[in-house]
Amino acid sequence: MAVKEHWQSGMGFVLAAAGSAVGLGNLWGFAYRASQGGGAAFLALYILIVLVICLPVLVSEMVLGRSTGKSPLLAPVEAAGGRWQAMGRLFDFAYCGILAFYAVLMGWTAHTLINSHFFGLPL
Repeated sequence: MAVKEHWQSGMGFVLAAAGSAVGLGNLWGFAYRASQGGGAAFLALYILIVLVICLPVLVSEMVLGRSTGKSPLLAPVEAAGGRWQAMGRLFDFAYCGILAFYAVLMGWTAHTLINSHFFGLPL
């Protein structure tokens, strides 16, 4: 029987979850977007979206995973039955979208590194 891995501290898990939720996309584009068209309007909308959408989704995802001990594909089925299999598929679809988004961000990052550090060219 395989030994299950677990976090050694609750704080480590919370910090990892928060880092994952913030992500490279926010770090890359936050300052740019906040400076366009008035920073306060963007910041207010950003905080509203984080509190109303992102925080509940993050908490529900953690609760679902901890209560079932299953992968995101199987957790909805384990918790609520076979009719929720589509929710697991939706999780997988979301992961593919996130992966595509991060692939674009990594391309931008590579472009910036190559042009600014190696060649000294203006961006």
